Amino acid sequence: MQQQPSLKHLVQLVGTLSSDISSWETSSNGDCLFHSICIILESDEELFPFSPSITLLRQMVANSFSVIDELTRQTLWSWIEVYNGAKKERNLPLMLEYFHIANVCAIENQTNYLKNHNQLSQEQLHCLQKCILQNKFWGEEHSIRILSNILGVHFWIIDADTNLVQKTYHHNLNSKWFAILLRSNNHYEPLSIDDRFLWSTALLGRRLHH
Repeated sequence: MQQQPSLKHLVQLVGTLSSDISSWETSSNGDCLFHSICIILESDEELFPFSPSITLLRQMVANSFSVIDELTRQTLWSWIEVYNGAKKERNLPLMLEYFHIANVCAIENQTNYLKNHNQLSQEQLHCLQKCILQNKFWGEEHSIRILSNILGVHFWIIDADTNLVQKTYHHNLNSKWFAILLRSNNHYEPLSIDDRFLWSTALLGRRLHH
């Protein structure tokens, strides 16, 4: 069985055991993932010669639902099932966590548009995109996948409690660059090693692909 990679493994590939490892404080209002990625992109203006912003990154995620692929479709159905289950059980905290899909669910329960067309209706799309642009929507697995694909950066997620790489699904391991995010509960912060946030995936070879 392949050993689960750790932060120590990543540090050994891009630095030394005496390297300076720092986490950078990010907003705690729902923007932490997007704020983290902004810090990473801003660290290399040559690679990313544009002005990254939380709003821009949220818009990228929101746009991913305009024409949906199979993985995005699976994400939508997962959100719908979780929200409908939470509503049935009157689980208010979980309903609030998945507030972004509430209107999509209400419309779907009446029209079955997503089920019948494998796409969102214009009304569903507008409701979902409007919610994603709000900081009440916390960036999650889908957001990371979409931003990784658009930006060409693979994000390794480190569990703050174990220092182990968290299992990720469907992320682009063929990206030219990688960065490291520290996750504590649902809060993300970018990690720098010797004041760098981005490294070539050529350093990884195949040793850490899982």
